[in-house]
Amino acid sequence: MKTTHLDIDEIQRELDQFLENTLVAQAIDNAITDLNEQLKAKDVKSASISITPKKLPGVKFPRTGQLIRVYASRPKHKGKVERHPNSFQTLITFDGNGSTHIVGSSNGFKSEVVMGRYWSFVPENVWHQPIAGDKQWVGVTFHSAPEEILIDEYKT
Repeated sequence: MKTTHLDIDEIQRELDQFLENTLVAQAIDNAITDLNEQLKAKDVKSASISITPKKLPGVKFPRTGQLIRVYASRPKHKGKVERHPNSFQTLITFDGNGSTHIVGSSNGFKSEVVMGRYWSFVPENVWHQPIAGDKQWVGVTFHSAPEEILIDEYKT
């Protein structure tokens, strides 16, 4: 799904409406509880749980949110540099703070952060890195590609 900057407001409205669904909100709350438990382990810096249409039968997932990943990161944790060649990614912060750094075309990361209110938007095939702020960061990412075909690539 190719997405342009002109679509951002529409995507945000669509996902805001989706998040108002009681079953979706409950699934995300349950995932956050599980992730908080996982982060209690000393060696765990971040963790995520996927929510798919199979886990919420009867709930119509939006075209921009075919896969939901609820994640939590310890304070100041730098996630892997990643990209998704076949998926537009939208992220909303639920608790704490953090940023999504976009890899620049010249040398390394741009200093600015792609954020709109509490939302971040990462186009298809763009290298990016989630970095938690000074508090535990809890959020939800939405992928336009379903789990079965989503491609996750990581830089080492």
